[in-house]
Amino acid sequence: CSSGYGFNAAKDTCVACTERQYKDAVGNVLCSQCPENHETRILGATSLADCFCELGMYKDSNSDLCLLCPRGFFCPGTNDIESCPPNSTTVEGSPGKNATDCLCQPGHFKLDGECQPCPRRFYKDGLGDESCSRSCPPNADSNPGAASIGDCFCQAGTHALLNQDSQLSECKPCSYEGLVCPGGFENISELSAGVPPPHAQPVALQGFYQTALDFAVECTIV
Repeated sequence: CSSGYGFNAAKDTCVACTERQYKDAVGNVLCSQCPENHETRILGATSLADCFCELGMYKDSNSDLCLLCPRGFFCPGTNDIESCPPNSTTVEGSPGKNATDCLCQPGHFKLDGECQPCPRRFYKDGLGDESCSRSCPPNADSNPGAASIGDCFCQAGTHALLNQDSQLSECKPCSYEGLVCPGGFENISELSAGVPPPHAQPVALQGFYQTALDFAVECTIV
């Protein structure tokens, strides 16, 4: 049997090595197995060099073992590991095998083959290439790349009303005497990691004293 073909004693014939085997010499012997987690992806491989890490795995330069592709990368079965394009990543627990396994991160959508930030007033909270179809409430805005309703904020002249989950549900027009609504978020420099800043609420104008969220009385001189 020639290289790439092993001897099948039961059929007394030469058979091409399978996709996980190779044979580098002439002779009526069996094909050799590729190392663990390796495959040739062709029939009749003639060299150990034809054995590559399986799709979704890469060759570690230190141990020479095939390891699972980590999140944010894809491994196309060439022993190499490649980074996902900007603003994209792979699904947790599902090793990437090619560039199409890299999906746009929350706050981004696929446009002309690239993951672009969601436009203002829209957000996307999941992983995927679809458009940013969720919109902020009326009179609310967001910066590009918003990934949740928590990134939406009220425009100047309105103030936030929150639902039972403390999420923005409405931006109410500010028409209160003696109060002004700056919009946006409170400017708080010291916040715990992952804690969003609170929404800015009405504040009293000079000469007024605020007694409730939506009520102020004019100061008097005694």
